[in-house]
Amino acid sequence: VLEPRSNTMRMNVHGTALRDALCIADEIFLFQPSGVQADLKTMMAGASKPVHIFESTQAIIESLCQNTRSGDHILVMSNGGFEGIQARLLKAF
Repeated sequence: VLEPRSNTMRMNVHGTALRDALCIADEIFLFQPSGVQADLKTMMAGASKPVHIFESTQAIIESLCQNTRSGDHILVMSNGGFEGIQARLLKAF
């Protein structure tokens, strides 16, 4: 789960390198907040793994709760608070 919060991510400085790095995961969940110049759908085009793009953290939480099984690992990446998603995920599980 990634929140593209940094200025370099918001300006799509990393381009397809970010897509390729994220494809290490089995599935990719991205938060598309307002103010992000990068079009995440275009940036992730051609990804070798399933990509899910959400406009709200609540939608990410709901999707993860529906699709996560015992033994799965979830990595949440952000350089900020990410709307408290980590604590909210634990509570939802």
